[in-house]
Amino acid sequence: MHSSDADDPSQPPAINVRTIYRQHISDCFVAPAAMPGNGKLLSAQRHDEWMDKLSPALQRLQDAYRDGSMPILRIAEQTEDITEAQAAYEKLAKGARTIVFFGTGGSALGGQTLAQIAGWGIPGFAMPGQSRRPRTRFYDNLDA
Repeated sequence: MHSSDADDPSQPPAINVRTIYRQHISDCFVAPAAMPGNGKLLSAQRHDEWMDKLSPALQRLQDAYRDGSMPILRIAEQTEDITEAQAAYEKLAKGARTIVFFGTGGSALGGQTLAQIAGWGIPGFAMPGQSRRPRTRFYDNLDA
């Protein structure tokens, strides 16, 4: 995408590696007094206990990320194929009114997430100018 395309709603939005979103889970915890006897709900204390147990494994993953010994941890940072993907999109979208993706076993979930973050024509969300781009639909079945 060229900078002149940035305001063209017929072009896919630029992908920005940085995000303004942060994960926030503190509202997911229940007070220990409210926990039923089966213990399936998670208290902040129990979460902290599990995080302490997982700390060595998480540290190994962080070290592997930093030293590059586990390349899969850096795959989201790779951008070499964006130009090729943009060309494929332009070819696919030329003259199309709808682009359909099929998936099996949840394989479309990543694409759905990226499409929603990027503001594509996903049911339930629309940005100004989207009507000039092909509609995007995902059809998949989730494994039971």
